[in-house]
Amino acid sequence: MQSALQDFLAALVSEELSAIDRVIAVIWFHGATAKNDDVPLRGLLAEIEEAGYGQQNLTRTSKALARDARVVKSNSGFKIRATARAALDEKFLPFLAQRPIPVSSSVVPADLFAGRWSYVERVVAQLNASYDASLYDCSAVMCRRLVETLLIEVFEMLDRANEIKAPDGQFFMLAGLVAVAASDSGLSLGRNSKQALKALKELGDLAAHNRRFNARKSDIDSVKSGLRIVAEELLNIWDEERRRRKEKGE
Repeated sequence: MQSALQDFLAALVSEELSAIDRVIAVIWFHGATAKNDDVPLRGLLAEIEEAGYGQQNLTRTSKALARDARVVKSNSGFKIRATARAALDEKFLPFLAQRPIPVSSSVVPADLFAGRWSYVERVVAQLNASYDASLYDCSAVMCRRLVETLLIEVFEMLDRANEIKAPDGQFFMLAGLVAVAASDSGLSLGRNSKQALKALKELGDLAAHNRRFNARKSDIDSVKSGLRIVAEELLNIWDEERRRRKEKGE
């Protein structure tokens, strides 16, 4: 099976790139898809060879890149120069099978979730990106999904998942999750978090189920602060339980 990079280089065959342009394209690819364009040059050339191109000359390529205004020397090799990125984005983005989601914290801070669960990071990325693209119904639904996911993660970490499941073993919908989490025997959430959960549920329900409702920017703006508060509190509860288990050797 071909890698994503090999697919990308195969799509660029019609462009008839020079050898140095192909290296530039690979450096750009790593920055656009993995957010890491500081990859050792030797590794980049090996990837190009694995894609079916002939042996790459490390010394000659390094000298050519040193003269190229589109890149700048980095710790490991070369990376795309900031002033060249927009032009390269325009040139190469159409050849990606899936365009990367721009990094954003417009609704909820992306770094709050960094290094936790990759699937939650993708939810947060979509939530913020849809807001940036003025897709407010989408953003509202993703707010709902984020809250549902965090609540389930916390109850599972606390070994209390049975409290948020129906008799058939399926997890409650958001209304049921919020009811349990905000109850007297729930998660001991602060008043602001409880209020935020109710507001997020109402907006998520409208966006997902009311066919005559279209969310607006102001709707998302009204819950942004509450979403950050409840997300951070739930993450702290999860972290505290993980620390407790680690200290007990569980």
